[in-house]
Amino acid sequence: MHFVSIDAHQSLARAVNADAPMLRWLDNDLRSTRQFWRVVYFHYPPYATGQNVNDPQSLWVRQYMVPILENNGVQLVFSGHEHSYQRSVPIRKSSFVAPGLGTNYFTSGGGGAILYPVPDKPMVAFARSAHHYLRAEVEGTRITVRSIRHDGVELDSYTVAPAPVLSDDSKLTPVTLTPGPVAGALIRIIGRGLAAEETFSCTPALPTDMAGTVVTLNGNPIQLLYVSPTQIYGQLPFTLDGNVTVRVTTANGFVERSI
Repeated sequence: MHFVSIDAHQSLARAVNADAPMLRWLDNDLRSTRQFWRVVYFHYPPYATGQNVNDPQSLWVRQYMVPILENNGVQLVFSGHEHSYQRSVPIRKSSFVAPGLGTNYFTSGGGGAILYPVPDKPMVAFARSAHHYLRAEVEGTRITVRSIRHDGVELDSYTVAPAPVLSDDSKLTPVTLTPGPVAGALIRIIGRGLAAEETFSCTPALPTDMAGTVVTLNGNPIQLLYVSPTQIYGQLPFTLDGNVTVRVTTANGFVERSI
């Protein structure tokens, strides 16, 4: 797992108002990791409800940090500030998305201080004004986050299982074939949640399953050279004819594209 802790106080203010390097560092750090899980935590929540909802720091986080988190496939964000427990709907590009496709924002501010009310807000899927703590249980490519009240009662339980997704970056082509859609070509796939871990093969007989990832062309598994959470390299079969539909399948689902 890859954890990043961000100072959302003075460092964020300097980054926003004086072009300090923290946001560039954050982007470079997240871009360089090969870990499946990317978890970021800082004080001010971008998507929460309560008396601090319009604080400038939360607005800065939403405007300047959230795009970086989304572009680099961060699945979980933990914050405080609001004295309550809150869990957002999965969010990407300021819109609600299906479970497994967006970033999940958890606010945990019920450690002992006076509690705040939690008015309804569309982007908040669940909220309780209660003293609590969080417990996260990791099982491969699934994380279950539980909110436990101070007396041991479970307030909320939510499982994050990121599905494979092809890149939606307009500057990138998510599926490329070199030299083209011909028999024996090299295929490159770019996205997020594409494999549980980074691994590669140097054996003469290449596998069709690496780190729990299988790639099929028109329903037939292909040999894989390299997989990671963000990239896949494989080789097309030497008996390729007609149009090609590429499907990437992991334990959390599948994504496909016709090329």
